[in-house]
Amino acid sequence: MIWFTADTHFFHKKLLDEDKGRSQFRSVMEMNEMIILHWNRVVGQEDIVYHIGDLSFGKAEETAETVNRLLGTKILVRGNHDKRTETAYKKMGFYGVCDEAGLNIQGHVFRMAHLPYRAGQIERHAAKYGEFYTEREEGDRTKLLCGHVHGAYRRFGADILNVGVDVWDYTPVSADQVLAEFNLKPNL
Repeated sequence: MIWFTADTHFFHKKLLDEDKGRSQFRSVMEMNEMIILHWNRVVGQEDIVYHIGDLSFGKAEETAETVNRLLGTKILVRGNHDKRTETAYKKMGFYGVCDEAGLNIQGHVFRMAHLPYRAGQIERHAAKYGEFYTEREEGDRTKLLCGHVHGAYRRFGADILNVGVDVWDYTPVSADQVLAEFNLKPNL
């Protein structure tokens, strides 16, 4: 099975502040453990997981230890906070690393990028995080799986799905859930 997630932000203490959306956790270790538990509850060792950005604020060694506790073959689609080299992420346990990716899910083409399309850059989010977005050609209706917006929205318009942990109960999203969110049937 194929899974998607984003914005795990392992070891990111500032996210625990009252206004950052994860104040229910008493510590980053509690937050990390919840994300690991929810990940491993649904992902199998033979599954593939696309992590669509903003993996960790931890040191390389502690991030590697965390990544290696996560089941499945992991591919990182870098986010704005993922500054390490491709080699560094591969040493941490990622099979692949890229800035953007495309994927055919049961006959439907999806784009994966950490940042949403400009249309998904709602005013509230733009004021909080700045003007970051993924470019697309006029008329391009390719569905986008993204992160970056945390709890600002789960879906935006007809083309954007936020797969970030903040809107999916800290759990990866399956390919079947993605199709269901867009009301798509297999097109094989």
